[in-house]
Amino acid sequence: MKINPISRSCSFGALIEDKKHASGQQKILISLIKKSMKENECYVNLLENKKTDIFISPNDDKKSVDLKLLTLNNGDPLFVYTPKDKDGEIKVNIHVPPQSFSNNEYADMRLEGNIRIRTGRFLRRAVYGLYK
Repeated sequence: MKINPISRSCSFGALIEDKKHASGQQKILISLIKKSMKENECYVNLLENKKTDIFISPNDDKKSVDLKLLTLNNGDPLFVYTPKDKDGEIKVNIHVPPQSFSNNEYADMRLEGNIRIRTGRFLRRAVYGLYK
């Protein structure tokens, strides 16, 4: 898996991070998401085979991060869309309460576990949605 900055053209087979300014909390979330993506490499490889990128974008509220998919439509590099399944667009908003960003070791472990679970659910939903 490659980690690329966003550009005008998608690389398809990469984790793309938006270049928007991220707060300290969002930077922590983004780093934990990247770590979790590397742990779930089998799902990421399946997404790469479908010419799909995972797009990470910090929100304007300075507390949450969006994860969504960008997919080619029938091999046309000019038309990129977010795939849908029975529940709607395949995307997730990851946010954490402010008290989870403390200097407590257990809070940090809980936060990392929460991000790992939510990212894993997103990847499973993405794979099942694309391969149906």
